[in-house]
Amino acid sequence: MSGVRKRMIRRVCVIALGVLLASVSRSPSVVAQSTTAGALRGTVLDTNGEPLSGASVTIESGTGSTVRNLETRDDGTFSVRMMLPGTYRILVEVVGYQPVRRLGIVVASGRSSTVSFTLEKRPPPITSVTEIAQPATSSGALGRIVSDRELR
Repeated sequence: MSGVRKRMIRRVCVIALGVLLASVSRSPSVVAQSTTAGALRGTVLDTNGEPLSGASVTIESGTGSTVRNLETRDDGTFSVRMMLPGTYRILVEVVGYQPVRRLGIVVASGRSSTVSFTLEKRPPPITSVTEIAQPATSSGALGRIVSDRELR
């Protein structure tokens, strides 16, 4: 083989390798396999076990600052990938339902934490939030009503 042909083949191989690496690095499945970040998944249901779609989900840091805002899907689920490890609070709100804030949700590196919420139907005006201080894997049956004064 001539030197020109060898250089041409080498260039084609380098370009092909670059394209392959670029496409793999943007693949969600590769990104989701991070060992330095975690994931959070959840479900929001009413007291009859029906999913609540479009529920507002606010993920807050342990200090109360908002980390992420999202809405539940049609099946009442939500998920967040690539979350920094730490302890979070999640507030779930739907018009006509009692808002619920779950405390102490731990997201660990390379793991997925799961949490579920059951919201009670309430007529407006709603002036309090139910806070639940339990791990994400608990049923969430215990809690307390927090007045609007305590929220300020």
